[in-house]
Amino acid sequence: MMQCFIGEAGKPRIVEGVARGCWIHMVDPSEDEIQYIVRELGVPLDFLTDPLDVDERSRIEQEDGVLLLVLRVPVRHDETSGGVPFATVAQGVIVAGDHVVTVSKVENELTRHFVDGLAKQCTPERPGRFVIQLLQRNALQFLADLREINRLTNLIEQELHKSSRNEELIGLVNIEKSLVYFITSLQSNNLIMKTLLRRKIITLDEEERDLLEDALIENKQAISMTKIYTDILSGLMDAFASIVSNNLNVTMKFLTCFTIILMIPNILAGLYGMNVKLPLQDEPQAFAYIVLASLAFAFALSVVFVKKRWF
Repeated sequence: MMQCFIGEAGKPRIVEGVARGCWIHMVDPSEDEIQYIVRELGVPLDFLTDPLDVDERSRIEQEDGVLLLVLRVPVRHDETSGGVPFATVAQGVIVAGDHVVTVSKVENELTRHFVDGLAKQCTPERPGRFVIQLLQRNALQFLADLREINRLTNLIEQELHKSSRNEELIGLVNIEKSLVYFITSLQSNNLIMKTLLRRKIITLDEEERDLLEDALIENKQAISMTKIYTDILSGLMDAFASIVSNNLNVTMKFLTCFTIILMIPNILAGLYGMNVKLPLQDEPQAFAYIVLASLAFAFALSVVFVKKRWF
């Protein structure tokens, strides 16, 4: 899919074909669409095909006056899939003259935010500023998804107080995977923004440099939040493992005490089942005495166990 937009009063307006100062938005483009952009804008072919690999690493590359930024952006997976709730994919941002091209294998919240007109400002006619807007929005999207991850963690923690099912444990493991994806992606995006600030790869005025610094701060905040949530999740999983182990110990202690109590009637029954001279064997109420004695010993032992908090 390929769409072309121009900025109009800070909002995107779709147009037919490539226009001056437009933004070309590509999601899983066809071969014909890729070749069209190569011909029209002189973009190297690999600049358009590399970001289609969802696992492509973040980087900055320049060739023949065309700039490629490969970012890592968050995507949310279907909750019914039972897998990792959040992951990251590659998002290519290409600056070719006064045109900006975004290309990705899958639709994501970063570009959808601009396509749907939700961004406060969308200025594709100013490529440098538009790239910074994308970087800033990407950092904000990470922060929003991190808050959602924290909400999911709290829900799973509440379920863990009620049960110890494997589903909750698997959910925690999947969230931990999402945080690993996030921290590696955020750190690589951080390097890209630092490079843009340090080197004059794209022309930025003072206001745009301030915006880029703000985006860098928000990205660093996302990195800090990811580390905090990772530590919290690690502590939660360790605590839950200790709780499971403690519950197992309590259960084994209960079963052991219960087995000891049940052994008392067996011992007395075994003794009076021997073919030897035994006390009270000629008594008519011997059976009742043995039963009462068994119950008395079992009760006394139960009291001892309860007082020692073993039962």
